[in-house]
Amino acid sequence: MKYYGVIFIAVFELVATVGISLFIGSRMDAHFHHENVFTMGITILGFIFGFYRLTVRLKKIMDNPDA
Repeated sequence: MKYYGVIFIAVFELVATVGISLFIGSRMDAHFHHENVFTMGITILGFIFGFYRLTVRLKKIMDNPDA
């Protein structure tokens, strides 16, 4: 029960990272007049980066349950 807040923050960080990546990609597509080239690429990179950070944070939580 005490980990729900920490896990919620970690998942929120993942969602925020993907959202920011999606926003930046769509703005770059609009600027360079492409159709979803940057949006897809940057969003996928943002998801990979966010998921990596999520797994690292959750592993740290599971390895040190007293903190």
